[in-house]
Amino acid sequence: MILLVDEENKADFLSLCSDISIMACRISCIYESYGAYDSLARFHIHYGEKGQPAAIISQYGGIVSIYCREQWCSDEIEGFLRMTGCSFAECNSPVLCSSASGVIMRLRKKPEITDERFIYNMTQPDYRSIYKLLSSCSGEGFEVPSFEDYLVEFSHRFRHGTARFCCVEKDGKILSFAMTGAMSKNCTLIGSVCTEENSRRSHIGSACLSKLISSLDSREIFIIRAKKETEAFYKSLGFENDGNYYSFNMD
Repeated sequence: MILLVDEENKADFLSLCSDISIMACRISCIYESYGAYDSLARFHIHYGEKGQPAAIISQYGGIVSIYCREQWCSDEIEGFLRMTGCSFAECNSPVLCSSASGVIMRLRKKPEITDERFIYNMTQPDYRSIYKLLSSCSGEGFEVPSFEDYLVEFSHRFRHGTARFCCVEKDGKILSFAMTGAMSKNCTLIGSVCTEENSRRSHIGSACLSKLISSLDSREIFIIRAKKETEAFYKSLGFENDGNYYSFNMD
């Protein structure tokens, strides 16, 4: 049974949101950013045959995110997906999509030293300059939305405390940028890490991400990387492979 989240089942929904999983983290972050009754986002909970809360689902920005507490997915969820009208789905279960589209890495040991040679900005985002840097890295494992979509999303989550960022700056120019892609009370997904081309291989990207990580308290920290990219970079900062990320187009 799949139900829209309301006051009666909210406790069950939030219970699954608290699980240590990038998909639970993603759904929780959207919920904390927009709430259950915002027209921009919708949230559902799936109950199993024995009445236990088994999965949670969010719909936001044309994307369906699914977290299954167990590695299975019922025919009911598959049918539900076809009815959403969304174009893209992501999940933690290989049942819906047998081929992994990325690798999850989990931080096992936080970086001990933050390089204080650099100037860090973590409080006053220059949205246009950040977007310019992100756009220069587009295609290197991630795609950048339009500036309007990016500005609405980033600024909204930053104001609601569901996103954090760090910039390394020199002479008023952003050299490197790192940002959380999703945050819950006990889990964080790093979303974007990019460095200006002329500043790469100078440890600026590592310093930027390390500074961001140092602000994340005791949360479990994850990243998603492309299958054949950036593994050595993240391992040098204490991340280890921790399973697969599944996504698929629903067109």
